[in-house]
Amino acid sequence: MSDTPDPGLAPRSNRALVLGLVGGLVGAAALGTWFVVHEGGRVRGAATSGDSTAAPLVRGEQVYGLCANCHGRGGGGQLGRAPALLGSPWLDPEPLTRLVLHGFSGPDPSLFREKMVGAPALSDRDVAALVSFVGHRFAGRDDVVPADVVGRIRAATAGRTRAWTVPELRALVGEDGS
Repeated sequence: MSDTPDPGLAPRSNRALVLGLVGGLVGAAALGTWFVVHEGGRVRGAATSGDSTAAPLVRGEQVYGLCANCHGRGGGGQLGRAPALLGSPWLDPEPLTRLVLHGFSGPDPSLFREKMVGAPALSDRDVAALVSFVGHRFAGRDDVVPADVVGRIRAATAGRTRAWTVPELRALVGEDGS
């Protein structure tokens, strides 16, 4: 027997180690995702999974993943792309639902080049969950918006074909625009 190691064994050992590590990481990521989706991963600020507000907030956080690409996970927005949600005057259920359904054009085209597109294909349940989550996370609201409120707003704005503007939103919430 020779004292020289077999050169064919080392690469196989390293390959097995690398495959084992990659497999473990993929498995851990899958388990974490399963827990968040199926076991009610907690939303920051939600009481408990037994609380009636927890399920819509968890669902709303999942739907907010679509919005976070522009508005950011923390709601800070992106200059030139999307305004911040933190401090926004449009986070009450009525104007926010309209923005989610039909989009937003403004506030200043020189600051934000892109128009926010609406998401009319989302179900009333998903829009309600999203509006509840955004209000909870970025405006400190404790209410959960019922899906039938979204249905009422959707029906009232069914003929709308363009995005909402700042003057329209101000008129909606009763601001004089000053």
